[in-house]
Amino acid sequence: MDAPNLNVINDYKREYLWRRVAQTAAGGARLRLPFAAPLYVPLLQLLLLLAPALLGVPLTLLLRARLAAPLVGAGAALLSLTLQIVGVVTERHSAAQRDVKTNILAQDDEVVFEGVCHSATWAFIIPAKRRMVSLALHPLAAGLAAAAAAVALSPDTLPAVSRHGAALVVLFPVLGWLSVCTGLYSVTVARPPEPATLRALDDWEVAALNRPLHLLLLSAPLLLIQHGWPSPTPDWLITCDVVARLTMCALPLLWLFGVIPPMDVAFGWLSEQTLILLCGGSPCVTPSRLALQLLLAAALAVPLCCLPAADRLIPAAVGGCLLSADVVGLLQWLWCAAVGLCRRLPPSLPGGWWRSLLYPAVCCAAGGAVAAAGSLRRPPPGALPSLGAALLALAAGRAVFVELQRVYCAGLLRNCLYRPAAGRGVKGGVRAAGLRLHTLGAPLLLTLFITWEIEEVAADRPSRGSPEDILSAMCLARCYRWVWQNTEAALPETAVVFLLRLLWPTAATWRPEFVLTAASALRDRLTQLRGKLYMAAVLLSSWLSVKERRRAHVLFALNTALLPITAGLLALSCLFSAPLLPVCTLPLFVATFPRRPAGRVPAAPQTAGPDAVYYQQMSAPTADVLGRAVWDGCAGFVQPGDYLLLRFEDRLMWVYIAEMGNAYIYFCIKGLELQETSCHAAEATRVDAIFDCAFDEERSAESVGPLAPFWFHALTPLTQLHVPGYSDARSQLTGVIDNSATLAAVEELFPKVLAWTLVQHLLTTDAVAEEQKLLAKAVQSSDTAGGKSAARADSMERYKTALSSPAPPALLGEVAEWSDGSQGSLLLFEPQKPAGVALGAAPWLRQVLDADDGSPGSDGEGTAPPPPPLVSSTTIMVGPPAGSPSGTGAPASPRRSTQLPPIPTSSRPSPPRRAPSGAGSVTTTPSRRPSRLRSGSRVAPAPGSERDTPPGSTHGSVTASVGRVSSSRRPSRAAWQPLIPSAPSVPPPPTAAARRMTPPAVWTLAAPPLNTELASPFPRQFWVHTVTSLLEKEAQMAAKGQSLTETVVGAAATDPVESLGGDAAVERVMENHRVVCQLVDSAYHSTARQLQVGSSPARVLSLYKEGGAPDTPAGTWLRGAPVVAALARRAYRWSVKLALDSILLGGFDSDDELLDTLEEYSTDWYIGLDSDPGWRQAVLQHKPSLFSLGYDDSRNTYTSHLLSLGDQTVSVGSLSAELVRGVWASLALELLYVTNDDEERYSIQAHPMILRNLTVQAADPPLGYPVFSGPPVRSSHV
Repeated sequence: MDAPNLNVINDYKREYLWRRVAQTAAGGARLRLPFAAPLYVPLLQLLLLLAPALLGVPLTLLLRARLAAPLVGAGAALLSLTLQIVGVVTERHSAAQRDVKTNILAQDDEVVFEGVCHSATWAFIIPAKRRMVSLALHPLAAGLAAAAAAVALSPDTLPAVSRHGAALVVLFPVLGWLSVCTGLYSVTVARPPEPATLRALDDWEVAALNRPLHLLLLSAPLLLIQHGWPSPTPDWLITCDVVARLTMCALPLLWLFGVIPPMDVAFGWLSEQTLILLCGGSPCVTPSRLALQLLLAAALAVPLCCLPAADRLIPAAVGGCLLSADVVGLLQWLWCAAVGLCRRLPPSLPGGWWRSLLYPAVCCAAGGAVAAAGSLRRPPPGALPSLGAALLALAAGRAVFVELQRVYCAGLLRNCLYRPAAGRGVKGGVRAAGLRLHTLGAPLLLTLFITWEIEEVAADRPSRGSPEDILSAMCLARCYRWVWQNTEAALPETAVVFLLRLLWPTAATWRPEFVLTAASALRDRLTQLRGKLYMAAVLLSSWLSVKERRRAHVLFALNTALLPITAGLLALSCLFSAPLLPVCTLPLFVATFPRRPAGRVPAAPQTAGPDAVYYQQMSAPTADVLGRAVWDGCAGFVQPGDYLLLRFEDRLMWVYIAEMGNAYIYFCIKGLELQETSCHAAEATRVDAIFDCAFDEERSAESVGPLAPFWFHALTPLTQLHVPGYSDARSQLTGVIDNSATLAAVEELFPKVLAWTLVQHLLTTDAVAEEQKLLAKAVQSSDTAGGKSAARADSMERYKTALSSPAPPALLGEVAEWSDGSQGSLLLFEPQKPAGVALGAAPWLRQVLDADDGSPGSDGEGTAPPPPPLVSSTTIMVGPPAGSPSGTGAPASPRRSTQLPPIPTSSRPSPPRRAPSGAGSVTTTPSRRPSRLRSGSRVAPAPGSERDTPPGSTHGSVTASVGRVSSSRRPSRAAWQPLIPSAPSVPPPPTAAARRMTPPAVWTLAAPPLNTELASPFPRQFWVHTVTSLLEKEAQMAAKGQSLTETVVGAAATDPVESLGGDAAVERVMENHRVVCQLVDSAYHSTARQLQVGSSPARVLSLYKEGGAPDTPAGTWLRGAPVVAALARRAYRWSVKLALDSILLGGFDSDDELLDTLEEYSTDWYIGLDSDPGWRQAVLQHKPSLFSLGYDDSRNTYTSHLLSLGDQTVSVGSLSAELVRGVWASLALELLYVTNDDEERYSIQAHPMILRNLTVQAADPPLGYPVFSGPPVRSSHV
């Protein structure tokens, strides 16, 4: 959208804006309403507005200031308390009677006034306070401010002001009492909207105290004079009193323009400026760190003031070096460790404990030694000029070294010697050694220079205890700290001071600590001036473009007319370190209030979408690489408060340098949206063009001349870095996943991958302990949900017995639901219901835990669990397991075994209609109603079957072809028996390896009988090869002391077969694995094979997402076995990935190659869905590769999503810090005061030169909307 064609302020907001301006000027009184109101409404508000003047003027005229002030204060406090009580009472009384008509174009509610004394009238005039504590604080503030203002405006104190002009005799009282009235209205009646707003929310109504506190602060100098402190009154205090009282007269205008900051913002800004200018610190990333830094600086300054001037050098040098390190971070970490809150900031100390503690100790010792050597021995003749010349050469060399590492020298000229920071390898060691020497040597040389300079003027020390002596001690500590805190700034400052003292002999007599402190403050303000001038040049030059030229003549004429005022605003903003506010990002500047450059920093990562995890993963590596780049100098001359923009692939990272010190930097990193809007795309395209012209050899060769093609731009390219991150590849699988070879490969690989997954899981995990943890979670969930019935408690006890027993107990009665009808107490074990699928019988855990007390089975006769939901057109039954007498299904032996007893079914398919008695083979039993579907019959796919079913549905073809599910028709108990043998149990596993390899009995506690006709053949040879390979690997790791399974360490050192107890034990273990694997395969494929429906991409995607089919007995069992279901889901997803790779890259030549691939998958891959929580965890754990399968509904295509971890080439550029702060200040004024929050407003339209849309997006919420906003990240170059 063409930005100039948009209105700066929306049309429907203009009337609202004028009403809000009038309300701000009137102190909060709504004298201008958007609807018709009786005359008494504005008159009553006007009366309440002028009430402090009506009370105070007569008292100050009749009484002296000392007597009138308490009476005026008490009257104002009583008035405020009375009005607040009236507001609370009328609000409660009129809540049910008020007739409100909401106008969507107005911010205020339209009220029907019924009279002066009606509750609705007073509820509108006096809004009730949200907090009861305001009823005490606001009257107190009103009383104190009124009393102080009465003293300041009393005729007794008027001569001190009137001597500066006769007109002030009349204007001062009138304007002063007007300021008092508009200032007290916020605590007596209602708070006005303030342009000086930094926070969107004010739950505790603290903002209402700002205006009374401003009045109280401006009256403070006069109160000090009135009470005789100090005595005699110095001239500077009298001057401050006159300036303060004259400022009091201009308060309404200053409040209207938002020049005076809120008190909390002013306190933070003043504290930070004190820390930077007077204590030599750095801007702090959080207010808590700022407070601790001030306390530590005071702890150093107070003892120095008590010491004699000759004894201060060594303590100041040691203390300054110590405070320049991250002492606050160390103290915070120790405090968190002491109270057990180690997860809070800072979470760790990069570089190791010994480095983080040893390096500051070495620096302190070296600094103290250099200061001691310089103070104890006077420098030889000519040593001080030589040292100054060396510092001057070092500063010049460092500046040239930094500029030569940038792609553009001074941001304008192309550097022909530039090489990317990531491509410097051969001379890296020598270069790093030189940088380390500079890092430690430059502060030591500066320390020696300062010590010699102070010793040169030792004879002219101020008297001890005088203000000059106290200031000298503080400046001395500041100088010694600054050389370590910010060496890059201290080096040129000291060089300039040396030149000044060399060229101007008078400057040689000045105290060096005062000169260095002043030089540092002057450099800081000149740096801000340069940034503000550059911001003005960028904004003005942006209007020379064709798109912005429509209003350029008006703005240029206006800026020319207001040039003296703009120059004054520029000087004041630099003096007070305040942003220069461009109105709605136009080249039209106004003043705003000063504030700390660091905004709201979250204590924990704040995310706003699935793409945020990629920024969160890169935040720590980015901070580490950027920290090295800053120390290396390839990121330019970086200072606290600067902003960097990082670009790689389609991602944009916004980096703020929040704090810098001796060997540490704190970064605040934000991630911008990946789903690009039109405005975002326009500016992102410009960013790509800038970086391509700088770093792409082909694009840079096309540029004409050595000048940068994009000069006077908000973004200046610096260098390119390599940061560990994920490359994102999204592909379409059309022609691959729907290939018959791919679908066949999935079914062929699934049994092998499942067998390997089961063996690997049992070898590396204590399966029984895992099931016990699941039961503990279920019990805890049941207790949290409100307790459990006696039957449920008995069921849990039985399940505990099943876990601890060597063999599973007899099954409990047939129960499909909880006995009390609830289903939510064990939701941990309940799988999520897939969309469009009717869940049938309850999972196995319900069948075990929900047995009624009256269920049969106490007499030793086993009872079968309820069958799964049966299709209405057929019911497929299975015969009793082997060993059960005449098919009753009763267990024949109470003996138990720790291994899962095998089912003696034949590996060959049994006859479909009849089986020998006691053979345990599959038998089909007709349902109660006649059916046309029989076992082994062919069923043609019905219309709308699986081939025609969209991938979002779950097994749609099976449901469509066999009809709806019927859960009411159940077979007899003899028809479906659990997988529990009734034959005599076999001996327990003979070795620890065999016991570990045997699946737990509870895995198949409620499993249906196995139909081998519908299951894939078990890969016996591959299973033997897998077990042999994994046990040999376990033996090798045991020999190295790295075994994952301690219970198998001793057995794994021998032959794998012997470790399992011989061939017979191997066969028993294999048989148990075969049963589990074929049960899982039946859960996935039995229904499709039974109906003879071929596989399809939709079915593959459905099984990939949700797992086994829910409409089979095996699927019902699998849903109730969370561990087995998770292993099966993982195996199927791996099979799909292997099948795709085999089609695209070629098949596997041998089983060893397949095993190696599976090992790689288990360690280096996450294969799942990109919407799963596991995907996010894998990204945060820096998994090397991630794969996901999906479906694009808009294009009707199957897609794959592949992430690969590697070193990504990241382009780094610096942003104009003053431009960013100016845009954010304009945004705060527009959104929080004007509330111009339209989605298509002018101030968020694309502006490629100043990157307006990206800058607005990167602001702190709620003004901005970054996708990711992380906590401060610490980087160290120790």
